[in-house]
Amino acid sequence: MAGEHDGAPPQKDFNDKLLLDLGWEKQEKKAFAAWCNSHLRKVGIQIKDVDQDFRDGLALLRLLEIISGDNLGGALRKGKLLIHKIDNVRMALAFIREKGVMLAGIGPQDIIDGNLKITLGVIWIIILRFAIQDISVEELSAKEGLLLWCQKKTAPYKNCNVQNFHISFKDGLAFCALIHHHRPDLIDYDSLERGNDLYNLNLAFEVAEKYLDIPKMLDAVDIHSTVKPNERQLSSEAGVQQGDPLGPLFFALVLYKVVSAIDADDECLSMCEVFSRNDPHSFPAAMKTSHLPHMVILGAPIGDYLFCANFIASKRLDAEKLLSKLVKVATIDPQVALILLRVCGSFCKLIHLARATPSSLVSDPLQLFDNDVRQCFKDCFVFDTSDSTWQQVQLSLRYGGLGLRSLSHHSSAALIASVCSSGFGDRDNPYLVQAINLFNIQVLPSDAISVESVLSSPIKKRTLSQKLNNRLFQTFLVSSSVANKARILSESAPHCASWLSVVPSSALGLLLEPNEFLVALKWWLGHDLSRGSLCPLCPDTALDPLGHHAVTCRRGGDVVMHQ
Repeated sequence: MAGEHDGAPPQKDFNDKLLLDLGWEKQEKKAFAAWCNSHLRKVGIQIKDVDQDFRDGLALLRLLEIISGDNLGGALRKGKLLIHKIDNVRMALAFIREKGVMLAGIGPQDIIDGNLKITLGVIWIIILRFAIQDISVEELSAKEGLLLWCQKKTAPYKNCNVQNFHISFKDGLAFCALIHHHRPDLIDYDSLERGNDLYNLNLAFEVAEKYLDIPKMLDAVDIHSTVKPNERQLSSEAGVQQGDPLGPLFFALVLYKVVSAIDADDECLSMCEVFSRNDPHSFPAAMKTSHLPHMVILGAPIGDYLFCANFIASKRLDAEKLLSKLVKVATIDPQVALILLRVCGSFCKLIHLARATPSSLVSDPLQLFDNDVRQCFKDCFVFDTSDSTWQQVQLSLRYGGLGLRSLSHHSSAALIASVCSSGFGDRDNPYLVQAINLFNIQVLPSDAISVESVLSSPIKKRTLSQKLNNRLFQTFLVSSSVANKARILSESAPHCASWLSVVPSSALGLLLEPNEFLVALKWWLGHDLSRGSLCPLCPDTALDPLGHHAVTCRRGGDVVMHQ
């Protein structure tokens, strides 16, 4: 949840601000533009879009000068050239930092590029630092003091009970009471009715703008129709992460306090789901409920082995539709089919399951999906895949493979990286310990890891996958013949596999004819290319099945003669 803002706004508040959904971005954009204009009009400046009109830095500098009362250093550049824009925005951000506000990871380019979320976050920090921080009521924090002030002013009014800055103001009576307290001649409070929310809100906003010079930050419908109030917004990135097997459960349980603060809306609540160990009758009846230990959260199964296996089986059925279509694509363009299989139909299809569910529960079921991918590859390119060939296929491109990584083989690495990056890893977590033990069996002794090492310094999934690939690569070399070893070493050279990852564009000369691609693919994997044929340029020389003579023929091969 959004935190309290005491003194200089903490970085967490700023990060929360950047996590608003699209609906709130629209409202924040409107409200912030109105707030900025209420100050900028003093110098004859008006803005329409905060993400566009602050890009040259001029309006941002003027706003800071007006609200702070400081002079930011003489005449400002016009901001037409990029260098001028950079100087202006850099000066503005430096001034904010001088006031004790952290702006980690924010640079002039973010504002110049019109990054809406970053711009809204910077404006919010300006509001906190220069408009709210100095409020002082009975030694309370700025926000608490302002709330106490509102409570005292509205206490005598009927049907007006201010407890917060969101629900308490949705019916418009609190706004009208504040105006009536200071200007009784502007509003007849006794004539207002509870339940006529939009009328009350519009009346308060129009009177405040016309007679009190208070800008209209939002339309009445923006406040009245809000389902999740601004202060109550939750960010999954601020809580337990997906890597913790029960993380989504803990995150969902936090919603209890939020639900009690929301005016029940059956249409909205029907889209929500409660996960609870106990009977969740304290939540509104319109909300869907699920019970432990069997549930699906964020597309990942949480339950026993059988439940997870059945869930993955259902996902395999969905994936079969795609795999069957790739076989048809391969008959027309095998080059495109292989790229789609690698980036859409194999490892990436179900990797989220390995990230969120313990390896011991999904490793075997995911092996069945790996078998489906293997069969699809065989059907697409019409040649058998021995265990040795499939071992090379599963290697990444940088190791001379085709990048069709095994989900079951990489499941331990996925869970380790996800749990540790969440910040909620625990050395006593049995799932993490099991995953690390499995991982250490799959890698070289020199690449082994420990629970303490990954918790003290989180390791990325890519790094763990490289360790797995390194072991597979070394194992493949040991079991290969001299010719195959030479082939795989050459294929693992830098950029040698680029032809497998380029966009197959005929306009760029990067599209191979189907027969050409299949021959190149077979040669890459060490498959037979010919049987008993003679070289057309060397009549007395037989072509070997693996095509070595075809690429080394001195009369027409690809031999490079070095002088």
